[in-house]
Amino acid sequence: MKYSEKEIIEWILGQAPLWTLLRENVSRTLDAGKHRRDTMLGTGLMTATVQVLAHRKASATADLSDALSGRRPCFLCKDARPREQKIIPWEGYEILANPYPLAMPHLTIASATHRPQLIAPNIRDMARLTRVLPDMAIFYNGPRCGASAPDHMHFQAVPKTAIDTTWTLDPELIPLRDEGRARLYAIRPDLTPVPFFEIISSSDADTVRLFDTLLAALPQGDLEPMVNVWAFGTREGTRIVIIPRRAHRPSCYGTAEGELTVSPASLEMAGLFTTLSPAQAELLTEGKILEILGDVCLTIPEYALICKHLTRK
Repeated sequence: MKYSEKEIIEWILGQAPLWTLLRENVSRTLDAGKHRRDTMLGTGLMTATVQVLAHRKASATADLSDALSGRRPCFLCKDARPREQKIIPWEGYEILANPYPLAMPHLTIASATHRPQLIAPNIRDMARLTRVLPDMAIFYNGPRCGASAPDHMHFQAVPKTAIDTTWTLDPELIPLRDEGRARLYAIRPDLTPVPFFEIISSSDADTVRLFDTLLAALPQGDLEPMVNVWAFGTREGTRIVIIPRRAHRPSCYGTAEGELTVSPASLEMAGLFTTLSPAQAELLTEGKILEILGDVCLTIPEYALICKHLTRK
């Protein structure tokens, strides 16, 4: 990669003066950041941050059937992208400015060719991206776990400072398996409303093998297990956080007036909740956030059963 992380971000955001949509939405995101509301959840080890961003409506209300059936043009493909949206090529991907940012900066790293949104064949690329973007957290939304482009392989990235989670509580991580220079851990599920697994690794090849072992132990979906995945670099190596899901949207989801249009994706799993209006933001109390997470995440018994299976094997 001939660009540094700083150069990538400067070049991508340098499009804003010539791209009205990006410029206006960057301004809205920066303004929303000044009015965020923080809520401690459960044990207090996870904080939920609520922000209002009306420009995220298309993502929150996306009809996946249109995208997956091909009835909707793929907005990550070259022919359907805005002409103002420039790219930086990287290893079969294209790094793009996300024109509907949730944090600043917000990057999309999309496959240069139209191919399915699947994590297992691409987890090595995700690990490698943490070294290209060392100050960013890379995330993956499964096709039914918040991806608004469920038909086109892509990652996204936001600054590490944009998220606040329990992922770095090493003393609370329970070792499950080793694979060479990679180790798989579980979190104590009583500590967080978002049960997750974490791989800490200094070898991409070992990461891939351990990741495949974990995915095989999760409830299987149509094409892959329902998951949100985060990756970021630390002094110990690459950390991969895998959050199994059991539902796409919570029972309270709705698009009518007075309803909550919250379709949880990776950022919600990390505690950053985006609503479409101040009225919806008011509905996101601690109790409602815990209800939403409880609807879409694994139950403690489901999570414990997977942990037991992985330890036994």
